[in-house]
Amino acid sequence: MDPTPETRRRRTPTQRFRDFLSRQGFRPWRDAGDAPGTLWFNFEGLRFAARLEDGDEGYVQLALGYVLDEESRDELTLLRAANELQAATKVVKVFVPPDRDYVELQAELFLDGPAMAPPVLQRCLLTLRGASADFLSRVRPEAPRARA
Repeated sequence: MDPTPETRRRRTPTQRFRDFLSRQGFRPWRDAGDAPGTLWFNFEGLRFAARLEDGDEGYVQLALGYVLDEESRDELTLLRAANELQAATKVVKVFVPPDRDYVELQAELFLDGPAMAPPVLQRCLLTLRGASADFLSRVRPEAPRARA
């Protein structure tokens, strides 16, 4: 049963998005200490964040982050890879913090109204997954090659 418009207004964007994720088969959760409006969920073995703001009904940010272990932490390499990826990929933003210990790929959306459609969610998640693979391939060191 769909909630009435009055009931929908009383629920926060985060509560509505959590319900939306649940209806799509995800099991969203919140971690202690997270900023208000942050939800976590898994998709194809990857941990995604959804960030919403109570004051902006039509805004949602989906994010996929990676700790940089064996990948390059060279600032120029990371920023070049981020710049090239953002130029080649629709919607995706890449965030590399000053200490360069992780990278986060983000899709920020302004929806036409407070609801997200399942195909839009699917497309964003697949785009972030593909963009992250592309980014990581650009910053991982090449395996040594044998000389003949």
